[in-house]
Amino acid sequence: MPDEFAAACAALGIETTSESRQVHYHRARAVSGAVVQDWDVADTTLRLLWPVPGAEVSIQEVAALTFAVDHVVSVDSTEFDPQLRLFTATGDPAGAPTWAQLATVIGRIPYWPTRLRVFEVIRHWRPGAVAATVAPIPAVDLAPAGRLAAILPAGSPARRVVDRVMVEALASAAADTRDEVNRLSAETWARVLDIAAIPLDISGEALPESVAWQGWCDIMERADDLSASLVREAGWVWTTAWRPFEAIDDIDPDSVTGAAWAEQLVPVRRECQPAKFEMVRDPDPTNEETEHLVDPYTGVPAIRYHSRRLRYAAPASLPTDSPLTEVVLDHQQIWIRDGNGVLYPAPRVGPVWGLLGYGHKGGRAHTLAVLLDRLLTDIGAPGASPSDTTEAASAGLLTVTETTWPDRTVISRAKLETAAATRGD
Repeated sequence: MPDEFAAACAALGIETTSESRQVHYHRARAVSGAVVQDWDVADTTLRLLWPVPGAEVSIQEVAALTFAVDHVVSVDSTEFDPQLRLFTATGDPAGAPTWAQLATVIGRIPYWPTRLRVFEVIRHWRPGAVAATVAPIPAVDLAPAGRLAAILPAGSPARRVVDRVMVEALASAAADTRDEVNRLSAETWARVLDIAAIPLDISGEALPESVAWQGWCDIMERADDLSASLVREAGWVWTTAWRPFEAIDDIDPDSVTGAAWAEQLVPVRRECQPAKFEMVRDPDPTNEETEHLVDPYTGVPAIRYHSRRLRYAAPASLPTDSPLTEVVLDHQQIWIRDGNGVLYPAPRVGPVWGLLGYGHKGGRAHTLAVLLDRLLTDIGAPGASPSDTTEAASAGLLTVTETTWPDRTVISRAKLETAAATRGD
C-alpha cells in the first residue's frame, strides 16, 4: 500500500490489511439529523457524515449502521471554512483529518453545502454527476407556516404574509448557500472538492406595507398553535416590513405610573392567548410567567414574571381622538394621557429597545421630541420609529427631553406646546 494512501487511511480511521487501494462509492442513507455516505475502501468502509443544520446527531447510531464501522468522519460546517472531525464508534473525538487526506482516499470529494443536505438528492448522487439544483433547508421550521397557509383564505392579507414569510426564509437560506458555494469555489478548495449541489434561485416581490401590517395584525389575534409558531419563528426571517408589537419594553417594578397602567390591564387565560403574546414571551423558560394581560384600549399584550417585571409591547399608535393632555416621565418610561384620562405607553414602531428616553443628549431624547411634536398635532399619529432619529426636532422640545427629570414628572400640554413653538434656527 503506498505510504501516502496508507497515511491518509490512518488519519481517517480506516484499518485495512488489504494491499489493494480500490475505492468505489457505495450508497447514501438517512439518519436522524444527517445524511451518511459510504465508500468501500479495499476491505473496509469509510463513512462520511453530513449533519443537517440545527439537528442533533448520534455518532453511535451512525457508526452502527450496516455495515458497522469503528470510526466516523463528520463534516463540521459551523466554522467559516468547513472542517473534518474524526469520531470513534462511541462518539469520542479521535482527530481532525484534512480534506486533502480524504481526497487521497476517495478522489474528488462531493461537497454538499450546509443547507442543501437533502437525503433524496444525495441518495441519487453518483461520482461524476453534475451539481443538482436544490431548494435550501431554511433556518426555521416552515411546516407550521405551510399548514397555516392551507387554512387561511387565499389572497387574504394573513395568507399573503404567511406566503411571504416562507419565501423570505427560503431566499435567506439560498443567499447563505451561495456565499458558502462562492467561498468553496476558490482554487484551494477546487483542488479537492466538487460542489455537488447549488441553491434554487428564489425571489419574490415584497408585500405593500399596508397589506403586511394588516396581515400580521390578523395573525397576531389568532389563538392557535400554528399562528403562535409563526409569530415566534418569523422574527428570524421577516425583513420586508415591521410587525405590530415589535417595540418591546420592561416596566420597572418600582414605577408608580407603570403600576397604575398595569391596573387597567385585563387578564387572559394561557390557553386562550392570541399569538401576539409570543412577542413578549421571554425565550428563557426558567423565567416563570405569573400573569398574562392585555390592555383593553390598545390591545397590546403584557406578561408579568416571577421577578415582578412586566414586559409589554408598545402600541404602534394610540387608538383615541381625545387630545394629549399630559406626558408622565417615570423610570425612563414615557406615558401619554388623553383628555378622557386614559393612560397609554408612548407609541413606537419597529423591533427596537430603548428608542425613547430623556435626561441626556442623543438619539433617544431627539426621537422623543419628534414624537411629542407629532402627538400634539395628532394623538393618533404613528409611533416613534428608528427613522425619527434623522427627523428635525423642535429646539424647545429637545430642551424638555434632554432635561433630567425626577420620577413621576408630569408635563402639561400647555408646557409642551410652549416648548414646541421654539423651533430654533
